[in-house]
Amino acid sequence: MGVAAFLGAGKAQEARGFLGWLLYASRLQRPRLPSLLTLNGRHVPRERERVDWPGYAGSVPVRFGNGAADQHQLDGYGWVIDAAWVLVQAGRRLYGETWRTMRAFADLVAQRWSEPDAGIWEIRGGPAQLVHSKLMAWLALDRALQIADTHRVRPAQRTRWTVARDAIAAEVRERGFDPAKASYTRDYGSTELDAALLLLPVIGLDDPDSPRVHGTIAAIRDELSAGGPLLFRYPPGRDGLPGPRAPSCRAPSGWYRPSPAPDGWTRRWRCSRSCSTAPAHSASTPRRWTRPRACTSATTRRPSPTPPSSRPP
Repeated sequence: MGVAAFLGAGKAQEARGFLGWLLYASRLQRPRLPSLLTLNGRHVPRERERVDWPGYAGSVPVRFGNGAADQHQLDGYGWVIDAAWVLVQAGRRLYGETWRTMRAFADLVAQRWSEPDAGIWEIRGGPAQLVHSKLMAWLALDRALQIADTHRVRPAQRTRWTVARDAIAAEVRERGFDPAKASYTRDYGSTELDAALLLLPVIGLDDPDSPRVHGTIAAIRDELSAGGPLLFRYPPGRDGLPGPRAPSCRAPSGWYRPSPAPDGWTRRWRCSRSCSTAPAHSASTPRRWTRPRACTSATTRRPSPTPPSSRPP
C-alpha cells in the first residue's frame, strides 16, 4: 500500500526505496517474511507483561515487545509481492535481487499456504485456516505469475506457482463459503465474518459482480456494522482481550450506479486498486462514497470500569 501511495503521488524513487528497505530489513530471515520489524530491521524484543502497571485509563495488560513478531502470517507475502507488481505495472523493471527475493517468497507461499496462520488481525489463541489469509496467498502467487510474464523464471517454478494458486482458489470456494449466509466466512467451517474480506473485489479471485462477492458485502454490512461508516473487524470476543471493544475500521470506499433491472433498479459498485467496496445504500438513487482513512492496526479497547487492583492478570 505504501508503494502504491508513493507511485500515485509520482514518487517512483521513494516507492523503490520503501520496497528496498523492506527487503533489506528482512534479509536475515528469508525466505520467511517477518510480520514485524523495528525501524532499523532488527528483531522485535520478546513480549513481556507488567501486571503491576495499569495502562492508559486503567487498561490492562501492559505489554513490552509484541508476540506477533513470531507469528506465521500469510497475508504479508501477498502485500509485498503485490507491491512489486505495482512497480512493474508502472513500467519499472525489478532489480535482479528484488526479483530473486519475490520468487523465494512465492515458493514459500506455494509450500505453506495450506497451513493455518495468525492472520491480519494477529488474534491471540492460536492459528486458524483464515479465508483472508488464503486470499492473500492466492494474490501472492497470482502477482508473481504476472511479474513472470516480463521477468525470467524457471518453467518448473511457474508451474508450481500456477498449481498452488489454482488449488487455493478451489479450496477457498469450497471450504471458505457458507451457502446459508451466501457469504465467505472468517475461517473454514465457521459462520463468523471478517471485515478484511471486503478486499475480495480488488484481489481478483472471484468476479466482483458475482453473487458470492455481493453476498459477502451484504453480510458484513449487516453483521459487523457499528453504525454509520464504522465496522467491527470481526465478531466480539474473538481476540482474547477483556473489556468491550470499540469499532476500529471505516467502511471502505466505492460508489454505486443504477442500471435497468426487472425491479427498476440494481445497485452496482466499482472500486479502485487502493480500496475495496462500500456498504450498500438502501436508497435507489446512486450515492458517491468518500474515501475513508485506512483501518487502524491495533485493537482499540475501552477501559474497564473495574479498578485494576481487583482484576485478574
